[in-house]
Amino acid sequence: QRDLCALQVKLYDGARSAWAGYTAVNEMRAAVTRAVGTGETPALAAAAKRLDSALALVGGANAAGGRAGVRPNATAPSGVPPAPAFATLVRTFDTQLGTQDNGDMAPSEPARRIFATACADLSSAAARWRDLNGKPLAEFNASLTAAGGTAIPAAPALSGVPSCTLLPGVAASGPATHH
Repeated sequence: QRDLCALQVKLYDGARSAWAGYTAVNEMRAAVTRAVGTGETPALAAAAKRLDSALALVGGANAAGGRAGVRPNATAPSGVPPAPAFATLVRTFDTQLGTQDNGDMAPSEPARRIFATACADLSSAAARWRDLNGKPLAEFNASLTAAGGTAIPAAPALSGVPSCTLLPGVAASGPATHH
């Protein structure tokens, strides 16, 4: 029972963190759109497109939609597995939480592995979000201020990402795989 409760708490924390990341990415995308407005120069338009494309990859498609088993990162290059996106992770954590919520036994080995992979994916998405708030945002802001706009402030780092310490019974494995 204790293992099940610990897993449920981590799944809940993962879903909350993924939702916070998804929301923050969408807020920044909206800020970029507002900042560019109608006075865009070719350089600003190109900078906005670069930043927005990177934001779309880390945010993912609508966190409430998508087809089962399909990662909604349509902007990922063909033949390349998409990097983890916050929208996908919201669904992953929510689905697993729903599955575990009806249990009254210790989590199965597959459930533990799913958590470990999703948690590693969330850590990866959070790191990519943090990185986008660095140089890519600074490059966009340079183009924006050169065009007479006001720079967009960096977003705070994502908080509440659960510890990916594996639960008992799961051996540490290599890097997470993306399906």
